[in-house]
Amino acid sequence: FALKAHMDTQRLSVFGLTAVRPKLKDADPVERSTCQIGVASGMRTFTCINVTMAQFAQRLRPAAGYLDHPVADLTGLKGSYDFAVSWSPLGLTAGRGGAAAAPGEAEPPTGITLFEAVDRQLGLKLAPGNILARWW
Repeated sequence: FALKAHMDTQRLSVFGLTAVRPKLKDADPVERSTCQIGVASGMRTFTCINVTMAQFAQRLRPAAGYLDHPVADLTGLKGSYDFAVSWSPLGLTAGRGGAAAAPGEAEPPTGITLFEAVDRQLGLKLAPGNILARWW
């Protein structure tokens, strides 16, 4: 068949998770690593125990509804943390026409976006960007 393989580097669209001014509590290493999503008073709450930022980035995408690309941990934080982050479902933060505002745009007073919640509650930033990825 004369099959040949080579490595290739391509740009991949992601949401980058970066540390701005982290507000995270160090975890007890004895605790089991978990993240659970809950709903209370119309807000989504993602509660994580003994979780690294890489694990958080990996688990966040399916829980959020805001994210259409993978989340990449670019925080540089090496520890495990306990934290909770709460945001409004996508429909409650929508602007005109039912579309959610992009990160950094003004939101109506009906709720808090995932992007705002990660910033205000965790001291992290979640923003669209690109990374170089190596593929076979």
